[in-house]
Amino acid sequence: LEPGGCCGDPTMTFAQTFDFAVQTSSTIGYGGYWPKGYINNALVVLQSILSICLATVYAGLLFFKYITPVANFEFSEVITLSNVMGVPCLEIRVGNADGNANKLINADATLCVTSIQQYRCPHELKLRKTEETEELQLVVSSRHRLDGVWTLRHFIDDKSPLYGFRFDEFPANTIRALTLNVKAIQMITKGEVYGQTRYHVEDIMIGHRFEDQVTWDEESRTAFIDYSKMSSTTPSMVWYPKSAVHRYPKSAVHHV
Repeated sequence: LEPGGCCGDPTMTFAQTFDFAVQTSSTIGYGGYWPKGYINNALVVLQSILSICLATVYAGLLFFKYITPVANFEFSEVITLSNVMGVPCLEIRVGNADGNANKLINADATLCVTSIQQYRCPHELKLRKTEETEELQLVVSSRHRLDGVWTLRHFIDDKSPLYGFRFDEFPANTIRALTLNVKAIQMITKGEVYGQTRYHVEDIMIGHRFEDQVTWDEESRTAFIDYSKMSSTTPSMVWYPKSAVHRYPKSAVHHV
């Protein structure tokens, strides 16, 4: 654009000019060429800005493409059923096995039960079956930080879909599965991570509660979590309120 080309040398070839552009955009700058003239300097500044923007966008795309947020969720292998404050309570454990090495925040958990329901249409003698999924309300379903073990609890009171169920007898066999979903945000990537596990009726430890797996060291004033005890249980009393005994609302035949 100016006399003498971009670097004041009229003998520069296209290859040399292209070499100068690459050196400038990549910030190598060997010093063999430099722009001369106001217009050429302005073009080099514009080229540098565009190169930095393109490199930033490309690096961001690579980061989100190949750097996927992960979390090492660890779930208990069983569910315990014991009385807490005089009410039958299901308990499940979930932990962040990476601890502070992989910090997770804004954790949310949902527990659902899938059961088989029977119903009979008008003027039909044959029973029909359908699969129904309901959410079980957790006492605490969110946590601002998950860096250890989280014990999730569901009280089987008169508001629970499981109210009246005796897991050691009929109609517990109508329950197909209990599904626990956990999601959180990884602090490093700010991306969401998910974990899921499923339990069956035979995985419910009736009359048991989880053992303590956190120990406190007075000397170092540090809490230690023993993940080998994630599913360790100890016997504990469990009983049903009198009003709930032999009530099986989910096993009843529904007329549609």
